[in-house]
Amino acid sequence: MGLFGKSLEEKTAEAVKSLRGTIKGLKSLDAVVEGKTVTLTGEAADLETKGKVMAEFNKLVETENTLNKIRIAQAPVAAAPAPAAADAQSADRASAEAVAPSQSFTGVPLAKLGTGHGRTESSSARQVSFVRATTEPAQVLAVQYDRYENLAALGVVPQRPAHVARQAPRPFPGMRFVPDPR
Repeated sequence: MGLFGKSLEEKTAEAVKSLRGTIKGLKSLDAVVEGKTVTLTGEAADLETKGKVMAEFNKLVETENTLNKIRIAQAPVAAAPAPAAADAQSADRASAEAVAPSQSFTGVPLAKLGTGHGRTESSSARQVSFVRATTEPAQVLAVQYDRYENLAALGVVPQRPAHVARQAPRPFPGMRFVPDPR
């Protein structure tokens, strides 16, 4: 115990122990403390359980940042349908994906986004004078972008209702990607 009560590590360990025994669908849970940031890892039965673990942990422990890296357990693979039924299901699935690709989300994240042109970067730099207002930053933000489906799986944005068909924007009609730079 620290001079002013329990340390972040002690509070985190107690919260993890408490959550392991109380949340149904939580298969495993661990936490790593780095500075004032806690990273939760483990496995949950579904997205709802993953979100509940994060919410309950944040009620028990005050951190500057809590990262939820809890995996969602893979659903068991069903037996293969009869060949005639498989063809009908494949056709139904293909037509559904053509209308609304986001509706076919199975909980497995899609590939990360990228430019498709490789990693070509250029930047210029110049020196400027800077006087800091305080010795510590007032706020630290990290911005990352990803597919809507992956963000929904992490609990960052809500899941899209199944009845909402989303048509992808077409910024370059007639082409799949932006033309290569010259």
